[in-house]
Amino acid sequence: MKKYIYALLIALGAASLAAVDYQSGESLSLTAEASQDSLEEVRFFDQLNYRGTYDYKLLGIYKLFDISLYATSDCDPIENLGKCSMSLVFRYNRGFTASQLTKAGDRALKVEATSLDREYYADSLAALNRAYQDVRKGDTYRLDYEPESGLSLYLNGSKLATIRDEGFARFYFSIWLGQREDCLPIKEKFAI
Repeated sequence: MKKYIYALLIALGAASLAAVDYQSGESLSLTAEASQDSLEEVRFFDQLNYRGTYDYKLLGIYKLFDISLYATSDCDPIENLGKCSMSLVFRYNRGFTASQLTKAGDRALKVEATSLDREYYADSLAALNRAYQDVRKGDTYRLDYEPESGLSLYLNGSKLATIRDEGFARFYFSIWLGQREDCLPIKEKFAI
């Protein structure tokens, strides 16, 4: 069996992937230009630590998707929700329409947030909901929050929207990290 070593080097806006077969000495390399956004993304994830993954199952049997949390090591993402850098990554095990995704979030916010908060953040929520797209099995949505940049939504690595409001990030992350009873197993998996 051939053994390969892979290296990803990001420097000066270029990314290189190299593989070497140590049995034959053959090498393969690929170089591509990296965008400023992708460099910022690498810097962002470099400062985050994996906190855990929760498998979201229908009736406790059918895995629909999983959610992973990443946050800075010096931050309790619950106590400081919307105040420190963090990311929620959703990997889908089946397809959903954008409407299904946004309606599920809206239902959770009706229970989690006050009517005053829902009214206050209505424009930001509508803007973020408009950015959602349908997903298929294997797709990944990611919500990144940086205090300096705001809350950004990505689909398979492509940025779809950014909302620059710390309060909105706290409000939106409460869908998964709030005080509702159905948030408790998620927070337990994240060791929070």
